Amino acid sequence: MRKLVELVPADSSVLGALAETEMNARRFTDAARDYQDFVRADPGNVSASNLLGYAQAFAGDLDGARKAFEAYDASPARPSTPWIRW
Repeated sequence: MRKLVELVPADSSVLGALAETEMNARRFTDAARDYQDFVRADPGNVSASNLLGYAQAFAGDLDGARKAFEAYDASPARPSTPWIRW
């Protein structure tokens, strides 16, 4: 999968697929790195920021996770969830 990212660097969906593959394999540090690349490649994808937060939390980077979740929460493109109150 990483080779595909190298072959098609302009396709951010490939980065997302790579990050998801790493998450499913429980390689959270690698997943966090890949989600960071995904967020940089597609900054309008708020779901990527949310998933980055989870990957960082599972990898033990709680400060990074907090920042990713704050970025997700601050995004105007974030889906509305009126039943959740922080």
